Amino acid sequence: MISNEQSPDDSTEYKLGEWLHDRRGLPKYISNSAIFRVIKKGAKREPLWREPVAVRERRGVPDFEVLMSGIELCQNDCGIWLELCHLANQSNSEVINIGVREFLRRIGRDDDSGGNIGVLRTSLERLQCAQIQVRCATNNKAVTCASNIYASSLILRYSITQNGLTAHLDSNLGNLFSGYVSHISHDLRLNLKTDLAKFLLGFVSSDKSSVGSPNYVRIENLRKISGSRAEAPNFVKMLRRALKKLVDAGVLKKWSLKHKNTVLEYALAPSGAHGKTGWHRDSVQRRLRKEGKANALHQLALNKGWTPEKERELNNKLESEVFGRNMA
Repeated sequence: MISNEQSPDDSTEYKLGEWLHDRRGLPKYISNSAIFRVIKKGAKREPLWREPVAVRERRGVPDFEVLMSGIELCQNDCGIWLELCHLANQSNSEVINIGVREFLRRIGRDDDSGGNIGVLRTSLERLQCAQIQVRCATNNKAVTCASNIYASSLILRYSITQNGLTAHLDSNLGNLFSGYVSHISHDLRLNLKTDLAKFLLGFVSSDKSSVGSPNYVRIENLRKISGSRAEAPNFVKMLRRALKKLVDAGVLKKWSLKHKNTVLEYALAPSGAHGKTGWHRDSVQRRLRKEGKANALHQLALNKGWTPEKERELNNKLESEVFGRNMA
């Protein structure tokens, strides 16, 4: 059972974004940083103090910067945090109340092994200790002079009792979701077995270029923002395996390593598994509601599986019934 707590005088709706129940919202400040790292299972977690985990540049000028203090986080921690954000978004409250078994089922740990609750508790402790600071350059200000988009822990506090799990998120967490947000397939992320494949799913989904167009990233930069401790040759081997998994999952159409394995070229597949279709679908729903034509088509998008055929069918209906033109 999922519930929410709100004070009687709190009339402000807590909303992080718009995505479907089978997707999870992943902000670009998370997907393009080493907040959630690729860490080998059993490896020692290193303490961090105002560690720069992302400095993204645009035309040589820093665009945003992310600093982190706390204990290193991994992709399993990311899955737990994404689920908490999803539940908060569903309940319109920064306070999440849910049964422990139900939450474990949601994050793919419903095998009844005795250690699952301990793993969950340890992960929540790390998330509570993790302090992040996100600064974005605006109005020609340097990143170091810019105001904070977000400066707090990933979760404020939590408790696990016989009554279930209660977690509190920061009331300003929505600022992290104020930029571009990828819509990640929840089931797909659960089925990816390696941390690098999960990281890459978020990373390639954050690219706003069109489906099928080539994208390029330096492999050394990718290694840094993934937080991997692997040496460059081993990282390339891991990268090849993870990229093959994303092709098999329908996320990538193709990929190749160029310039003596120093540059990755990849192209997104048109399947929607990477979340691009989910982003477009939300945009379509907003336009439909604005035009007062949402009923049937809105239910089609929400209740049925999203496929390229259904997208074309929806576009045709939009063209004839709402806009009078092709949206493509």
